[in-house]
Amino acid sequence: MAVTSLVLGIISLVILIIPIPFSSLLGILLGLLAIIFGIKGKKDPSHKGSAIAGLVCGIIGFLLNVIGYVMCAGVIGTIASQGAVN
Repeated sequence: MAVTSLVLGIISLVILIIPIPFSSLLGILLGLLAIIFGIKGKKDPSHKGSAIAGLVCGIIGFLLNVIGYVMCAGVIGTIASQGAVN
């Protein structure tokens, strides 16, 4: 669980730089899964460090992907509303 959390957290951070439509939704999902697996992985004392690292990466990846998604939605909404006025 801990290694899975770490891998998913890192992937959710890497997705931030990929300019594919709706990639932030995948980053949000992977960040959420990293958080869940990180919480479950903390119970195993031998992999506690990896679980905490995955948890932190998952939280950061989740939050940054949410911010990116909201910003993109705002830009698209602004462009759509300006196009409707003209």
